[in-house]
Amino acid sequence: MAEETRQQRRARERREGVIRDPTSASPPTGEKKSIRAWQIAVGIPMGFVAVGLATLAMGPANFTVGACLAYAGIGWLLFDWWFFSKELSTRFRLVGTLGTLIIAAALIWVVFRPATLNANAFAFSSNYETGVKIAGIKWTSDYSDNRIVADNESSFQYTNLDFIV
Repeated sequence: MAEETRQQRRARERREGVIRDPTSASPPTGEKKSIRAWQIAVGIPMGFVAVGLATLAMGPANFTVGACLAYAGIGWLLFDWWFFSKELSTRFRLVGTLGTLIIAAALIWVVFRPATLNANAFAFSSNYETGVKIAGIKWTSDYSDNRIVADNESSFQYTNLDFIV
């Protein structure tokens, strides 16, 4: 049986996932490559966070779903940093955890910051005569006078408010 050439051996090692140290002249250790590199381990949970933030921005109907996706990504990432990434240095894991906690704090501020826009509805007894213009509307006897007062008690400016009545 013919001996395996260097090129054949390297091809076989690539197929088997054998890790070679490029700086060492010693033969490979026989370890298998991990499919789960730390870039992938960080990227997938951060994808959940990004999709969650995008869903949050889509509007109030998607707010809860977006918050849940973002928090799931953050929880997954924190869990991964401490339980599955043990081959990384402790310093690298601490930096990753700190970054994740900063993202979590920013998300907590976005999600739990109170919306200080108060809306109050009032119904007035409408004794207007038919044909009188009230707020640009020609009044008829089957109309009723209802008013909504929106009050912003914060320094934040609200823009693009749409009211459908």
